[in-house]
Amino acid sequence: VNINLVRRRDSQQQPILHAALINKAPLNIIKDIIEHFMDSIHVRDSMGRYPIDVAIVLRRAWNDGMKELVEAFASAQECTIIHICAKHGLPWENGLQNMLEESDSGSSGEFVVEEQDNSTGLYPFMNAGVVPYNLESIFHLIRKNPRLVHVYTSKRRTLPVQKRATSSATNRGGEIVQGENLKRKINEI
Repeated sequence: VNINLVRRRDSQQQPILHAALINKAPLNIIKDIIEHFMDSIHVRDSMGRYPIDVAIVLRRAWNDGMKELVEAFASAQECTIIHICAKHGLPWENGLQNMLEESDSGSSGEFVVEEQDNSTGLYPFMNAGVVPYNLESIFHLIRKNPRLVHVYTSKRRTLPVQKRATSSATNRGGEIVQGENLKRKINEI
């Protein structure tokens, strides 16, 4: 008998942490399951979802168990919390913002966003751009350190956007922005 599974009314089995999240278990139950059934954090359900994916779909609040799920999942995956938030599409207003603010109070959040993911080699803003993407998260992650954004040059090498400020670019309205105006627009980010 696998104690990490619970039987639903329709006689199908479901991972215990998934069942707790789906049934809106209180924070203390979520914490207890994570603590006592440590393997449950990286168990996938029949649809291939991790508990963190279920919590995001159900819009579990950061202070109602999402923080504990993210921290435990990051530990189990041997990954940084910011990459877990970005990869799994945690909305800016429900976790990613909190996580960056907490890192700002301890170490510099700028350094947190500069870390590349061990498994993909991507920066957090890049991971946030993969499905399920969250444009607000991408924007704030880039804003935290715009030097991470590179643009391909005609010689197939990349340059940071700030160093290309003397060339031109097209803004949202389709107008071409050049020279000092481009530099000013980039610095506004």
